[in-house]
Amino acid sequence: MFSQHSLVMRPSRYLALACILLHLLLAAAMSSTGPKTCLIMVHSLLLVAHCSWWLWHYILLRSCWSLIALRWTPMGFGLELAGRRCCKAQLLPRSFISPYLMVLHFRVMGHSSWRPLILILAPDSGDSNQQRRLRVFARYQITTVHQSPAMNGP
Repeated sequence: MFSQHSLVMRPSRYLALACILLHLLLAAAMSSTGPKTCLIMVHSLLLVAHCSWWLWHYILLRSCWSLIALRWTPMGFGLELAGRRCCKAQLLPRSFISPYLMVLHFRVMGHSSWRPLILILAPDSGDSNQQRRLRVFARYQITTVHQSPAMNGP
């Protein structure tokens, strides 16, 4: 039997700060582009709406599609969503993995949506030991499972 590892997510202060700073920088860049006040107000409202959705979905983990726990074995990944739904998933090769930020893209098995589920992990998003194990396993999955036949040799 394969051992199963899991990572339970918690709200991240680093991601919240990065999200707010990014949106403030975008608002400042838009306000300096010209004198059209009506257009600036519409863009600012859209930025505030996007920032609040991003905070709600990815950082506070309150949306019904927010990933709150991740389980993995050598056989694959299991995702637990905020609505207490569980599903099997496949890690996509476009995922970004570094010690300071992980952006994992998952294709949900049996789900016909073209849009992948995305999990964003900062260093304070969960247990550091489990995050380290996840980084190693995800890198292994991306390099071995998603290799093209040309890379495998003749």
